[in-house]
Amino acid sequence: MIRRARKDSMADLPICTSNSQFDLGIAVQKACENVTLAFRFLYPLDISIKEKIEAIAGSYGASGVEYSEQKGAPTGFVLPIRDVKASVGAGFIYPLVGTMSTMSGLPTRPCFFDIDVDATTGKVLGLS
Repeated sequence: MIRRARKDSMADLPICTSNSQFDLGIAVQKACENVTLAFRFLYPLDISIKEKIEAIAGSYGASGVEYSEQKGAPTGFVLPIRDVKASVGAGFIYPLVGTMSTMSGLPTRPCFFDIDVDATTGKVLGLS
């Protein structure tokens, strides 16, 4: 990975040791500032999902993609979509099917702020 990065215009990339993490971060930042090629997707955005999957697989060296038949999967049913949500920051939408629930986002204030150790007793506080 490092050899490829050095070849691809990141010649100043240091070898990472436990003490050089900061240097690595600075080198990556400099490399990002010196990018001359414009970002481009691996595939045209107007192709099908299967074609996108095949393009991604090919970029990792796969010679093709094989989709397995789902044996025993139910057929002839109506899929109940109860809502469609937008993940605006990530740039996609997703349907909520039946009673499917989603994982809520993180709170604005991390819970670890409420955890402490009583110095006298050594008891952990704020976990209940």
